[in-house]
Amino acid sequence: METALSIARFLHYSAAIQLFGTAVFETWIAPKPLSDSLLSTSRRIALFNAWLLLASAIAWLGLAAGSMGDGWADTLNPSVIALVLTGTSFGHAWIVNLLLSALAVGIAHALGPRRGGALALGATLKLAALAFVGHAMTASGMLGLLSQASQVVHLLSSGFWFGSLLSVVLLLRQIGDPRYTAHADLALRRFSGLGHAAVALALGSGIANSWFVLHDVELSFGSTYQLLLALKVGLVGSMCLIAIVNRYVFMPRIPKGIEGARQLRDGTAAELVIGTIIIAIVSVLGILPPD
Repeated sequence: METALSIARFLHYSAAIQLFGTAVFETWIAPKPLSDSLLSTSRRIALFNAWLLLASAIAWLGLAAGSMGDGWADTLNPSVIALVLTGTSFGHAWIVNLLLSALAVGIAHALGPRRGGALALGATLKLAALAFVGHAMTASGMLGLLSQASQVVHLLSSGFWFGSLLSVVLLLRQIGDPRYTAHADLALRRFSGLGHAAVALALGSGIANSWFVLHDVELSFGSTYQLLLALKVGLVGSMCLIAIVNRYVFMPRIPKGIEGARQLRDGTAAELVIGTIIIAIVSVLGILPPD
């Protein structure tokens, strides 16, 4: 059941981050002519991730009920699920998450990713709401509030960084079209400027989150949690290095020819692969005791 729960968490985090990144990029980063040219693809991405968000939210709830109850039979037991929703802090937070997931589906169908920022706002609220489940909720008092605030910052900043990468790849396919070259260049510069701040916030809040969870835990090479956390830190470092090369080596080459755009696209795809592995690690960390 732990494996199934990790998969549900991975799908849910991935969908929430991708929906957030796509909606924010299309609404506030891409100039309107470029956004309009990508709208059909972005809408399909938004719809897919909105439905995946809702389906994985329901699966996560059922698996959580099974892990708190008597196993697989309780994953579909209405009374156990109701008890989890009404009688646990996870359940109280998950009611909000379920409602926001359902809202995301409705907005994605009715409005799409660029209609007045509604989807971007809904996706922001949904991603931020994930801060109130998991290890960030174990501390109490002022330390608990700081931990939750740090987790919100971490989710939104890393979500913007990673969640926008697919839109960047799609944008780079348009950069050779004279109709969109100037708009694509403007979008890249906007993303780059905000990306610096997002990476800094993601790194700072990530360090803070680790301290909140492990500040009174002895460091141990025998701890699965700590080893996976160290692996995550190493992967984040490699992702940062690739992002630096993308920004300061490949991006300046774009005006010189199509080769620069290809290199930036490949570098961005590498960031996507590493980021996906990081989300998988985070999904496992969330069900392990932080010892």
